[in-house]
Amino acid sequence: MKMNAGIRIRIDREQREAFQSACRAQGCQASDVLRDFIVRFIELHGTGQRDLFVQLESGKKIQRDVSHG
Repeated sequence: MKMNAGIRIRIDREQREAFQSACRAQGCQASDVLRDFIVRFIELHGTGQRDLFVQLESGKKIQRDVSHG
């Protein structure tokens, strides 16, 4: 897969540090964990932008599943 786009997000400094520390403890890169999360999120909630726009147009909110299952 060609990676030619980026996402920049703002989060609390302590959350970032805790996330990076947890990734290091698991022997993985934070960017790999985030890419994996994005892929799984798309699999669960839609396969592309069209699905996202349909949800937004219909007034549906995108719900976050924060469970670890």
